[in-house]
Amino acid sequence: MKRTIWGMIFLCFLIKGYAQEVFQQEKRDYIWLIGYGSFSNDARFDNMRMDFHENPVVISRDPRHLWFDITNANISDADGNLLFYTNGIAIHNHLNELMENGDGLNPDPYTQWWVHGGYIHYQGVLILPLPGSTSLYYLLHSERSIPPPNVFENNTVVFNSYKTLVDMEQNAGAGKVLEKNVPLITDTLDFGKIVGTRHANGRDW
Repeated sequence: MKRTIWGMIFLCFLIKGYAQEVFQQEKRDYIWLIGYGSFSNDARFDNMRMDFHENPVVISRDPRHLWFDITNANISDADGNLLFYTNGIAIHNHLNELMENGDGLNPDPYTQWWVHGGYIHYQGVLILPLPGSTSLYYLLHSERSIPPPNVFENNTVVFNSYKTLVDMEQNAGAGKVLEKNVPLITDTLDFGKIVGTRHANGRDW
């Protein structure tokens, strides 16, 4: 019995080590985009970029055109080069341009209130690379809605979650949204809390 237990413990460490090695080969999260908008006279609210290629991390101003409020996500390629980012309403590419078909995420009337300043939904969007592909990425996102009167105590609720597919091989690397707002779940959901868990094989999610 002891031999079996020690064998299982060794196997767990072996799998963990292999998975960590696979994770470290990719630099999908080496660029972080934070801040609100491009305020030229007030750095407290300016767009900022954190670059983890260097140690210590390099923090610099980033003249983006897309405003962030609460909701934001971005992803880099396997070498750590920024590909695209979103504020939960629109998707911009690494050229800081609106991606083709990249507007109109979360098509609820409530979303229109936040078009110019960015969506206000904690952990409301997640970007994952499609396993086996070097160019396809899925956005998983949920939207807030105003409920019917006298139905819910909250001012807003979450009824829908979606997936959106991006192909970064399109438009000479500037990207294109191939599928947008494809329903995943239609139900009463909790706010945000969208996270991804990597499979032990280091490839799938």
